[in-house]
Amino acid sequence: MKRDPYRLSAFHDESFSGPWFTTGIIWIPTDAVEAVGRALNDLRRSCSYWRESHFAELPGSIERQKLAKAWLQGFRAGTIGEVAFSALVVDHRSPNFEGGHFAENHFEYNRFTSMALWSGFRKFWKDRPEADIEFVSDERPRARRGPGALGTFQEDNFLDYLPRRFAEDARLKYRDPIPQVSSARTAPSHTNREEGEPHIVEDLLQLCDLLTGAASQAFSQRSANPFKSGLGHEFRVMANATLTPPWRSRPGFCDRLTVSQFPDERGQMREGRFEFARPGVRKLDTFE
Repeated sequence: MKRDPYRLSAFHDESFSGPWFTTGIIWIPTDAVEAVGRALNDLRRSCSYWRESHFAELPGSIERQKLAKAWLQGFRAGTIGEVAFSALVVDHRSPNFEGGHFAENHFEYNRFTSMALWSGFRKFWKDRPEADIEFVSDERPRARRGPGALGTFQEDNFLDYLPRRFAEDARLKYRDPIPQVSSARTAPSHTNREEGEPHIVEDLLQLCDLLTGAASQAFSQRSANPFKSGLGHEFRVMANATLTPPWRSRPGFCDRLTVSQFPDERGQMREGRFEFARPGVRKLDTFE
């Protein structure tokens, strides 16, 4: 008997930090989105902060810092609801990164986003072949990206490419039914709001921005700002904790967090320990 679709919502953002490119995706069962949004809004209320909350704008005011810490801790402790987060970290410095395979920059962006989407799904929802996914990305211009062959222009097909590529990956792993991205759209992560006014989608995109920015800082160590460095350090500790085997004692957030790093010495996904940069050091260094 065919099961009804299991509906998921995926909220996407990315971070460029020098040679590091990080894609982050928040995963929430669609019927839990409203409850998570209320929890995020309640934390806004407790911190008395109603403006945008983006990693790039930190540290900012004391209230903004409090909210960033509260949201990160809420994810870590699981108190904001059914939220999972997957991150894919790409290091362009690696001699095994073959960027020449991408004729246009947005081809690379789209491909790694699709990889992050598929690997996140396989981590958290692989037993849901009937899943129906709504994908929401932070809004940005996606117009013509420059001249192509014979005076034509390359169009960024991001919102068309993701569902098609996800379906191609799914058909290799599942029979009918297969999971699918039935909706892919962009939405603004910033709005003007009155005090106490909830903006669920915007807050979920801003939470994704915060977690993605913390992941990027954990690996790149690009910012010397103590507040950003602190968030990066906390995420690095969390990422390393996920490498603990499931049969050993490990924090509860490990079931809601997955981090992938690309490439390793074979040009594949890295297995085992992560490689992080040290501030001011170009070569790769491995450390806890």
